[in-house]
Amino acid sequence: MPPDRISANQFGMMTIEIETNRQSLYETDYLRWLETTVEKLQIQDYSNIDWENLIEKSDN
Repeated sequence: MPPDRISANQFGMMTIEIETNRQSLYETDYLRWLETTVEKLQIQDYSNIDWENLIEKSDN
């Protein structure tokens, strides 16, 4: 899992962004991962798609 990121918001205050481990959902609940991936594609939320596993699945 990547380390947590710390960033500054528009007011200069520090916020902590915890990156989710997308691969974990793929490994633990494939059906939910698939439904979530399809939903993200439908709403064009491309930055939050688990591309690595999606590409791997499409190659099979």
